[in-house]
Amino acid sequence: MRFSSQTIRGHLPSILLAVLEHESLYGYRIAQAVEEKSAGLLHLGQGTIYPALYALEAKGLVKAEWRESDSGPKRRYYALTERGHKALARDRASFAKFAEALDTLLANGGGRKATT
Repeated sequence: MRFSSQTIRGHLPSILLAVLEHESLYGYRIAQAVEEKSAGLLHLGQGTIYPALYALEAKGLVKAEWRESDSGPKRRYYALTERGHKALARDRASFAKFAEALDTLLANGGGRKATT
């Protein structure tokens, strides 16, 4: 089961921040890491990744730098800034609360008792 692009799009900044939390990566490698770390449930195309990375960079949540590559042209690597680490921590806390609320709602059938 893969998630729709609409579902992913709503969480894309958090997904990218999480993948970049411990290492800096370039675009194609970010896409691979998302798929690997989500056990194949999330797939991002580069056309989705780059605009989101540029937006995160504009907000000061990631920084980019060009690096030499052993196998071709230079690559632009992205890494979290201190501000990005803080944003990721807020996202995690917010998502945990949301997941808890959703679990409660789904377990209780929306709080309504079935009528017969």
